[in-house]
Amino acid sequence: MNPSRIGIPINKKIDEWLFHFNGKSVKFDIHIKRRRDPESGETSHGIGLATFHAYFDRKHWTDQGMTMEQLGFPCTPISGSDYNDVFERAKKTVWAAKEQIWNKVIVMAVKGVSRMHDEDKVKFAWGVGLRSNDGTLFKTADSRNYVSRRVSELLPGGLSFEAEEIKVYPYTEEMEASMKELDAMFAKFTGALKFVISNPELLLGIKSRLLPLTVEEQPATPVKEQLTVNGIKL
Repeated sequence: MNPSRIGIPINKKIDEWLFHFNGKSVKFDIHIKRRRDPESGETSHGIGLATFHAYFDRKHWTDQGMTMEQLGFPCTPISGSDYNDVFERAKKTVWAAKEQIWNKVIVMAVKGVSRMHDEDKVKFAWGVGLRSNDGTLFKTADSRNYVSRRVSELLPGGLSFEAEEIKVYPYTEEMEASMKELDAMFAKFTGALKFVISNPELLLGIKSRLLPLTVEEQPATPVKEQLTVNGIKL
């Protein structure tokens, strides 16, 4: 081996898989990737020296007269260190999309300040889309028919949220109307805040009225007896 090439990883096609899909066929090209130098670096936990990657063959699909909108599942690579596991995951992806049932959902997320110097004080987003009946796939309701494994793809605006911060509920017109009302509340609050910033002398007297909930609207809580120890109120 030429010593100058020992640092160049190997990426080689070793196989291809064909799956039946609604009267057509789906093809994956399988590549193996590994380091040329097995002594360089350390393998991560659960990852061996080589990894396998299944790449969706777009040309094979379109050569059959099909469009990407007719695919019905994500075409992103499927990777792993176990060849058989990658095969099973690719097969499951294709088979699960056959005659898939899609349910309309509404997705929402909100996030407050998480770090001392977080630039985004509040992140709020919501959107309407479709979720597969098995709960693993999501797609937009528009003509693009973009399919993804990430529910965050249904949130507009490019804001980032962790998976646990995103809530998914069955779609209802009432819930969509409520989310539109929240949008209006945020717009109203932002407009009032801009006015106060332009007139700082009003800030101390008006800050409580800027909040979405007034004192009268907040849930009533019982008043606890004030405990004092050595003159210090606890």
